[in-house]
Amino acid sequence: VLSDPSTAHALGDQFSSEPLLPTPELITIPTPATLPSGFTVRKAITDHSSTEQTQIDDTDHLEVEGSELKGFWERLWGTMLACIVVHYIYWSLPLYALLGYLVYIGYWYVSVLLVLCYLPSFLSGAQLKRGRPWDALRRCRWFWGPVLRYNSLRVVRTHRLDPECRYVFALAPHNILVLSRVACYAGLFETLFPGIRFRVLGATPMFYAPGCRELCLWLSAVDARRSVAERLLSEGFSLQIYPEGTRGIFLTDPDSSTTRLYLSRRKGFIRLALRQRAQVVPCVVLGEKYVYRRAHFSESVKRFFYEKFSMPMLLFWGRFGTLLPLPGHMTVVYGKPIEVDLDSLAPGEEPSDELVHRVHVEYMRETARLYRTYQKQHPSTYDETLVIE
Repeated sequence: VLSDPSTAHALGDQFSSEPLLPTPELITIPTPATLPSGFTVRKAITDHSSTEQTQIDDTDHLEVEGSELKGFWERLWGTMLACIVVHYIYWSLPLYALLGYLVYIGYWYVSVLLVLCYLPSFLSGAQLKRGRPWDALRRCRWFWGPVLRYNSLRVVRTHRLDPECRYVFALAPHNILVLSRVACYAGLFETLFPGIRFRVLGATPMFYAPGCRELCLWLSAVDARRSVAERLLSEGFSLQIYPEGTRGIFLTDPDSSTTRLYLSRRKGFIRLALRQRAQVVPCVVLGEKYVYRRAHFSESVKRFFYEKFSMPMLLFWGRFGTLLPLPGHMTVVYGKPIEVDLDSLAPGEEPSDELVHRVHVEYMRETARLYRTYQKQHPSTYDETLVIE
């Protein structure tokens, strides 16, 4: 379903009439040592006559799924880790409290010294360069394994990708807190896409809060400015982005059976990828919108809030009234790259509007088809309606 008149004429009827992606027959294979315990790996059967099918990279379709946390102590450990991680935007508050306390008890010079020691890191501009990734932390199995299993994360690769190429992984929907980023942790991304170097584009304000800034940089995030994205692609990195931006946060409604994607006017990432001769990979996220509850306000209240503060009004909560997600299941699906003759484009050449439009329309079509295919395999999204606006 397309609610944007400019593209509805081109694709309005095709989303419901095109066939879904084929569902391959899967076989469980031994879990690689690079993945945490509690994860199962399945791949498409390539040869029914063979009894030895333990290799990961001899097939396109590959799935990695975390089991539910079992037992009191395992659930407690996973819940505690998830609670700590998801509140990272508040990590700066204890730091401010410590500095204030030192000033209060007369050790103001210690506060000044700590701030001066931190300033070079804060002012380094790492988020505008290659970031400051700490791969040992991002791949740490014992830490991220329970966090990913907290919501029984399932990650699907529908096609193998050439590590010599560059990609723009465009994920939708954005949802409220972009929890789908965890699909890059605990060795999952390296298992699905070996050899691909990547960075995740994040909102600029995240890099100006101490504590929150450090975690984002350590987990391979960089500022989502166009100049940063251009440079990283030109240096051989792939990017994981959320094309809806913050607009997607306010379209997330866990009380609605309709999932709305703000994509019909988002063409900048397509132009970016084509200019750098990178392939666009449609990706979808299922189930995340149901891990938070959201308050609904009247139009008059929302209008008053927007007029006074110049920002939309959003009030949401998770488990125990915190940002800890409600128990549920999440699925992230990486699709097939959009086919484009990139050899016809010179590096840095500005793509034509016609080419950008064609790739953009194909991206929306494949995103909808991915969603329609895998929503039938997900308990919370089975009867949803997808709207692209």
